[in-house]
Amino acid sequence: MEKKTIILLIVIAIVIAAAVFIGIRIFSNSNEIKTLLYEKYKENFKIVHDSGKEYKSGLFPTFQKTGYKNVIAAPENNTEVKFNVRLKLDPMEIVEDDYIPAIIAYNTSKEIEKKYKIGNKMYVHTLASEYKCDGKTTDTFFENIKGRGSIYISIYVEGADNRVNYKDYLNKIIKDLNFDSSTTGSIRLYFVKEKGTGKIKNYYKNSKDMVKVENSANSIKKDYFETPNKDYFINF
Repeated sequence: MEKKTIILLIVIAIVIAAAVFIGIRIFSNSNEIKTLLYEKYKENFKIVHDSGKEYKSGLFPTFQKTGYKNVIAAPENNTEVKFNVRLKLDPMEIVEDDYIPAIIAYNTSKEIEKKYKIGNKMYVHTLASEYKCDGKTTDTFFENIKGRGSIYISIYVEGADNRVNYKDYLNKIIKDLNFDSSTTGSIRLYFVKEKGTGKIKNYYKNSKDMVKVENSANSIKKDYFETPNKDYFINF
């Protein structure tokens, strides 16, 4: 066997071994993270995305470890409720996570889709932050939730109806949801092209970057909107 071939095989073997090692390490970490989440919330979770990165980011590549990393998790029975988990690695522990805001956001969206449907098709995406939970989280809308929070609601609708007063429609949603007086946020209604709601929903569903989607309207391609300026917006 030629020397070059032997060297090539050695290199391939090293690469495969490294890949296997990294894969085992990520799998092991994922199981440990799921255990930590179960201990905290008494629910089963899955790791939706774990890049394995624990290095400083910036303009130039670096191999300086931070001792921390982020993953995206979701309840095992509902992967729509994706949330960030910030981890300290040695020993591994959860520094913070966004599970409670994610549950609040999901419940808010489903409540609006269920009770306030307009147009031919509708999709609601909500972001929540700064909420604390007193007791176990349940599927009951806002049960056991306390503390100052922020809610940002985006409603995407196919098929406008000129008979609807959209400002009144949005004000009614805010009134009916009866947010705590310390809650601030906004609600916005966008009209989108045919099949736009499905494309926007898939955008959120498949995203592996939770920071990127935090400004929902600006993150989504304008191609989906019926007209860029045809929307209704209320702060509360």
